[in-house]
Amino acid sequence: MQAREALHKINALPPDAQAIVFDLLETLEKRFVKKTKPTLGSQMQGLRSDPFIGMWHDREEMRDSADYIHKLRRDEWERTNNP
Repeated sequence: MQAREALHKINALPPDAQAIVFDLLETLEKRFVKKTKPTLGSQMQGLRSDPFIGMWHDREEMRDSADYIHKLRRDEWERTNNP
């Protein structure tokens, strides 16, 4: 049976029967189709191409991001505790 013929037969079924066929297909896919995990290299390549990565590379105050955040938190803490 060709895919086109199978699709025609599935479309001819009532909605409840179509739901059963789709459930069966999902079950078979989970059992027989191996999903490959992306490699660390491909994940890193995707991360490197993200426009948000490095968006503050030219901001002098962001050279030491941990220090920058520490100062922001300290200033906010002082502002909220010393009105």
